[in-house]
Amino acid sequence: MKKKDRKIFLRELKIGLSQKQKVIPSKFHYDLLGSQYFEKITKQKDYYPTIKEKEILKVISKKINSIFDEDLTFIELGSGSADKTRILLNKRVKFYIPLDISFDFIVKTSKKLKKKFPKLKIKPTKIDYSKSFRIPKFTTQRKICFFLGSSIGNFHNNEEKKFLKTLKKSLGKNNY
Repeated sequence: MKKKDRKIFLRELKIGLSQKQKVIPSKFHYDLLGSQYFEKITKQKDYYPTIKEKEILKVISKKINSIFDEDLTFIELGSGSADKTRILLNKRVKFYIPLDISFDFIVKTSKKLKKKFPKLKIKPTKIDYSKSFRIPKFTTQRKICFFLGSSIGNFHNNEEKKFLKTLKKSLGKNNY
């Protein structure tokens, strides 16, 4: 861990543990090892959220992709292994930007995706949702952003509203 990251970690840990209801921010669970562990959990046959999301995506993937023109950029928040996004990827998608707190993990994921989709341009980007952020400029005109999974449940005290407003602004007009 870099010195700067260590300071941030210790400061946020101190804040979380000094609250009446003790909390460790969930983002600190997802280093490379934590991300790998979480992926194992989501691959369990009885892990309902992932099973249902994949079922839904398989049903609606053609519809989603038919709505939009060529030259799409898919942006995925909390992408992890990108298992669900693979269901949506097709020749219309030119760029894929996986955003996650665990940079090492999404770099590994990006290398695997590149083997399956050699023409796809991929820009793994580390992002901390609790801070202000910008979507990388490495995109096509039309952007579609996905926030699959249950990560939005990690927000507290209406933080998700601020986050979604920041996201909308970062995506720009006529993007989803």
